[in-house]
Amino acid sequence: MTDPQSPQDQEPWLKKHLLAFDGGGVRGFYSLLFLQKLMQHIQLREESLGPIQQDDDPIKEHNTSRHVTSFSPCTEPPNVSHLEDGEYTPYLPCHYFDYITGTSTGGLIAIMLGRFRMTVEDCIHEYRSLAGDVFGHPRWLDDMHTLGLIKRSKYDTGTFERVIKNVIMRRVEGGRGNRQNARFDIEHGLCRVSVIANSFGSAGVTVPRIFRSYETKPSVESEMNPMGNLMAKSIGRPSDICVWQVARATTAAPMYFEPLELTIDDSFGHMIRNTRNQRRSTTQTNAFRNNTMSLSAPQVEKLQDGGFGPANNPSKEMLDELKLQLPDNMSVGIFVSIGTARPIEEPSGPRLLWTIKDGIARLGDPEPTHRHMQAAAQEKGFSYYRLNEPNGLHGMQMDSWKPRQTGENTMETMHNAFNAFCSQPKMESYIRRCAEELVAERRNRVAANMPKWKRFALGRHFYCRLGDCPDDDFRREVDEVKFVAHLREGHGLNDAQIRKALANCECQWIYRGK
Repeated sequence: MTDPQSPQDQEPWLKKHLLAFDGGGVRGFYSLLFLQKLMQHIQLREESLGPIQQDDDPIKEHNTSRHVTSFSPCTEPPNVSHLEDGEYTPYLPCHYFDYITGTSTGGLIAIMLGRFRMTVEDCIHEYRSLAGDVFGHPRWLDDMHTLGLIKRSKYDTGTFERVIKNVIMRRVEGGRGNRQNARFDIEHGLCRVSVIANSFGSAGVTVPRIFRSYETKPSVESEMNPMGNLMAKSIGRPSDICVWQVARATTAAPMYFEPLELTIDDSFGHMIRNTRNQRRSTTQTNAFRNNTMSLSAPQVEKLQDGGFGPANNPSKEMLDELKLQLPDNMSVGIFVSIGTARPIEEPSGPRLLWTIKDGIARLGDPEPTHRHMQAAAQEKGFSYYRLNEPNGLHGMQMDSWKPRQTGENTMETMHNAFNAFCSQPKMESYIRRCAEELVAERRNRVAANMPKWKRFALGRHFYCRLGDCPDDDFRREVDEVKFVAHLREGHGLNDAQIRKALANCECQWIYRGK
């Protein structure tokens, strides 16, 4: 059997591709229209190139032109979409991007696309339903409209939590026992997700906090980034945080929703991260966890919308992290940043009120970050695409939802603005070029290392089902090379027996049906 770990086979995987979403409330629908347009161009490009032929498997059914998808040359699993055939684009963003990040409404989108590995049409369906259930039901009296005389948020936080948990129940992968409290962590070898929130201090100072679906290097959170600022600190371990908590934290816009309070033991979390990097087994880690006292008392973090600050466009935060996170032999390949056509505030009303609004608008303005990314891309040599129309949704606030019953007017306004902007030949060409780059990178990865592609695309892993297995650690393994070594050395199988055992022991990500 061949060794898929040669440098040549790894090369296309050394460049990491990123997708980032701005915050913007209901305007996140505009971001999804951009992504849908990109995925449609990807589909056109993939289908024009035809099926990916494998030297040892040229005429398999999944290799025919009848049904090319982003899983190709692998077969598309069942239940990838909750929509009918023809209603969704069978090209998943998580197959083209190694990292998906977002703030506020962009954080919700990142979770759906990356953590739940959804199609863009399924994401749009869930997003519209969620927006209607939440923004279609404002309270009559709230902090925002009574000038602080009535201390409560504009929207019911309990309702928002229930809506989020309903999405999770429908979309989390099969095999999760407690679906409602599914954890945020994602296994090695799959698309990773990061979501940004703000921690609100007692002195009124907010600092960025980041939820990661993956463990970081111990040094990442202690080193300085090129701008001289500390990296956004992790909120707990990915395996200890629920998906619904991440979604609630990043979307808790002040005065719109109540903040989320989480109890975090910083010193203990740091110690566990270190033990994991020392490759302790699960049993050792649990024993360490149960018998070790924290060096400091647990801290209660009050978390709110990450969009109220410079991380409203999270691109720079993610780029700065990867400079420290990625090994020296890896780099950024393609970076796609998607905005929400954020309105530009114009002076109106009393001067004091306008001054406050202007300050908030400047704080979350995504354009300075965009200009920083343009300069960084030119300096570092990676491809950078910004899909956005500044002020394209002039006058549309983050919770605009008209009429309240359906939101159809709001959706139509965004559709019309989007179609007018993207019908311009220059914009159409720009998106097409981005799609062609992403398709080329995906196909290069498939050609270079098929086992790694199967892991990335399908979530493929192995359970050793052979009797008298000598090593319980290999009851479940995500790396084919390691599993083959286990079969060869632990069970004494030859190449033919190994191929049969791989087929019998192979498992993959299970999409949950309707």
